[in-house]
Amino acid sequence: MKKLIFLVVILSLVFTYGCKSNEKPAEVSDNANASEKTETTEKSDVKEITVGQTWVITSDDPLDGANGWSITNHGISEYVYTLQADGTLKSRFVKSIEAQDETHFTAELNEGVKFADGSEVDAKAFCEAMNMIMENNEFARASAGKIVFTPVEDYKVEILTELPTVNLESIFAEWTNVMFKKDGDKYIFTGAYKIKELKPGAEVVLERNEYYDGFENRPETVIIKAFKDGNALKLAYESGEVDLAFGLTNDVAVGLKDKGFKALDYNAGYQYYCFLNLKRDHLNDLHFRKALDLLVNRQEIIDALGGGDMPTGLFAKNFSFNGDQKLTFDVDKAKEEFKAAGYTYEGDKLMDKNGNPVKLTILTYSAKPDLPVIGQVLVSDLEQVGIEASVSLADSIDEEAAKGNHDILLYAQNPTASGNPHYFFAQHFKTDAVKNHSYYANAEVDKLIDELGVTADIAKRDELSKEIQTKIYEDLPILYTVDPHWFVMLSDNIKNYEIWNGDFFVTNPTLTVR
Repeated sequence: MKKLIFLVVILSLVFTYGCKSNEKPAEVSDNANASEKTETTEKSDVKEITVGQTWVITSDDPLDGANGWSITNHGISEYVYTLQADGTLKSRFVKSIEAQDETHFTAELNEGVKFADGSEVDAKAFCEAMNMIMENNEFARASAGKIVFTPVEDYKVEILTELPTVNLESIFAEWTNVMFKKDGDKYIFTGAYKIKELKPGAEVVLERNEYYDGFENRPETVIIKAFKDGNALKLAYESGEVDLAFGLTNDVAVGLKDKGFKALDYNAGYQYYCFLNLKRDHLNDLHFRKALDLLVNRQEIIDALGGGDMPTGLFAKNFSFNGDQKLTFDVDKAKEEFKAAGYTYEGDKLMDKNGNPVKLTILTYSAKPDLPVIGQVLVSDLEQVGIEASVSLADSIDEEAAKGNHDILLYAQNPTASGNPHYFFAQHFKTDAVKNHSYYANAEVDKLIDELGVTADIAKRDELSKEIQTKIYEDLPILYTVDPHWFVMLSDNIKNYEIWNGDFFVTNPTLTVR
């Protein structure tokens, strides 16, 4: 623990060093969910904005894995429905949806919505995009199976789902379901910005989309740059190289705010989880998993990150469907659970049933700078009960996690991006689900998830969500760590900027300039 505290102090000193070139602006309200602004058509003095993040897209292919999420983060694409700051779902594309039954729907589209090349998003274009996504991206099929879209009129679409659902709007808000068209080898989207130049993984140059309402107020050019770590991003912001810095840890952001820089803080909506690989030795024993849960010092994690809330379930505390689990940190009880699992001590080392010292591997990634910090806290927590643990960082976390060569996957996830808990459950906890990182299987949980998918009553949905979380917590395929808070740092060039829903919409239509 002393080593960890020393490391945190050193990092804090490093991160708070640097030259400040941005002027000290007035404080920004802590409320990131401000009411909608009235658009004006005054020409801006600022023509170019630079956004700094810890990553940049490597391609704009919306059919490739999580790319739909990535290009929407950059403001290039849009989901068919978008979760608003107030928790409601809205669509620029769909005027209304009428349910014929639980698998058959009719959607009427809005007229006049255009792609970035000026062509219209009519029923034919809408269906082509959605059918390509359903055919090519398995993540899109998690909630209602494969969905088939058929144009029946110029702005009318017939929709058939493989599995019953009463939440088609929230399915349309899932991060796979972006609107696009394919023109030869090129993809054309509908977001407030369009790609001018892409240097994969390093930088993307955007220009504003003239077919998106209010384009006159947005910068003519937006450059999104990737920085290798939080310290490089901090220094770039301080020097004025970037106007918007996203991805700094809380302690660094608070330090900048205290020095007079403009900070916007908000509830991330994200959660940081430890998915336990149930196929690995040790972790296939429930007593061992209970011991790990008792060893996670969540208050220490909150302190190390410089903020956050104690989790009570799989979702952020402000959602009515979040769980109400009571988490405990108790080293002595953890040791009792190890004993119940048949583990013993040899000196200060925890030994397994075969007399071998227990070692655990933690896999995570640095694109979310909070995660390596949490990883070191976990290493310290495990060391105090005689477990040797190590942390490795992956460049492509989903690709590396799929190999299953780890014990614990330390992972950041927005579990309510569509305002509906069903998608997260279906993706991560149904037997053989596409992102079931724990290889978890419980027939009763599967049944409850399916029931949730066809339940319309809000109170009943909340009840089912809580019941699912209770059963998952009893099985412990996953450990909660923290309900995090995040910051965005801004320069004086940006006005009226809003951010919500984690990092789903960092470069978004509210990015207007003075």
